[in-house]
Amino acid sequence: MSRKALLKRQPRPVEINGETVMVRPLTLREAGQFDELAKAGATRDLLAFMVATCVTDEAGQPLFSADDPEIEDIPTDVIQQLSETVTKISSGGKVETAAKN
Repeated sequence: MSRKALLKRQPRPVEINGETVMVRPLTLREAGQFDELAKAGATRDLLAFMVATCVTDEAGQPLFSADDPEIEDIPTDVIQQLSETVTKISSGGKVETAAKN
């Protein structure tokens, strides 16, 4: 595998509540930031960081920034599913991807 391939952050389509969402895994740097937020007990910041970092468009561009107030308007069941998906793909687990139309 080439250096370029290793550094590529390819999002994957996953289905959440019947909708397709593009999600990518955390990088090692991002995982460290995630761990620091977890240790600090900053749950809201932790979840906002995860959404801002890992939820993207098809080109891999973030849909949100970490300080985007609209993140707090995402329903908690969706946040929970996103969190589980990011955790799974960031640890090398497989997730069922959304079917392409």
